[in-house]
Amino acid sequence: MVYLPQGILIDIVRRVGNHGFRELAPFIASGPDGKNAGNITARYVEGLRRAVKLGPSNENLQLMRAGEEYIPYAGFAFGVFAICGGHYEEGMEALTLLAERAGWLEEMVDIGERVMAQIADIEPPMSGNYDATFTFPHGDVPNCVHFACTMDDVCFDCIAYWYSRRVRQLC
Repeated sequence: MVYLPQGILIDIVRRVGNHGFRELAPFIASGPDGKNAGNITARYVEGLRRAVKLGPSNENLQLMRAGEEYIPYAGFAFGVFAICGGHYEEGMEALTLLAERAGWLEEMVDIGERVMAQIADIEPPMSGNYDATFTFPHGDVPNCVHFACTMDDVCFDCIAYWYSRRVRQLC
């Protein structure tokens, strides 16, 4: 039998006890060789976990970017974490590409909410890892926030802005 460190074993038992086996997805996807063997889902999950727990890093962004073409959540997470990590242009390019694929801003919001749920499952440290690197030009707030967009009717810039702000606050 493969040896599991006690911390991982306790986490597995806790997750199974709380919500059943569906909570084990990060462990199953990223297993001991998943990320290194090129498993795209494992790379995304590991990149997201590292970005949430450890803060900005090009390696974390590249792990998420590996799944950008196949996993819509990876494209969204890469875009938002790139903005939070000081790479505004790269983040907006990734979000624009995802918006073109998704077709509707409502679908972008749905993807964003699912990514935020994944981040919450990872239990973000709320330690301000992205406070020094967060960049959003144009006075740090899109003009549409003041004039055009509402809670029910948002534009692309607002989606990028508000989700990146939420990630910045959580992580």
